[in-house]
Amino acid sequence: MIRRPPRSTLFPYTTLFRSVGPDIACAEWLLRCGAKVKYDNSSTYHADYNTLSKDPQKDKIEAIDGTESSISAIGFDHLKGLRHVVNAKFHDCRYVDDSAISLLVRHLESTLQDLQISNCRNVTDEGVMTLVRLTHLRRLHLSNLLGVKDPSGCASLLQKGLPKCTVDYPVT
Repeated sequence: MIRRPPRSTLFPYTTLFRSVGPDIACAEWLLRCGAKVKYDNSSTYHADYNTLSKDPQKDKIEAIDGTESSISAIGFDHLKGLRHVVNAKFHDCRYVDDSAISLLVRHLESTLQDLQISNCRNVTDEGVMTLVRLTHLRRLHLSNLLGVKDPSGCASLLQKGLPKCTVDYPVT
């Protein structure tokens, strides 16, 4: 009797990843969730599948705009393998939480330079503090994170932990 290996929950992703590469697989996931992507050789954001590149050698994701999208931690492993993302924006993302932030940091810590997280109510102090591992960050904008109990303390620790980064965290 021949036994099939168990399929992981990311089986469709891993198959797609192998066939088209990490940038196209991630772009398709992001668009499916309502986000937009910008390639390194383009000046515009893509929100339509018909404008997505099909050439994994030519186009690399440079920026992610997750504004009002349904992205969540369960899909953040799609960021694995991305090597050119320098800008990411997560505004009004109701499903982005501490585990999503942790995965974002794990997969983009060597490239991310500009990050905005705002109106994401499930991000707490713990999630914000994982951002200190983003040592290449040059600009960090945080605002209206209702789950954060000590915004001024987080901002202070981030500024100390990221001395080359401009931390913008207005405390209301």
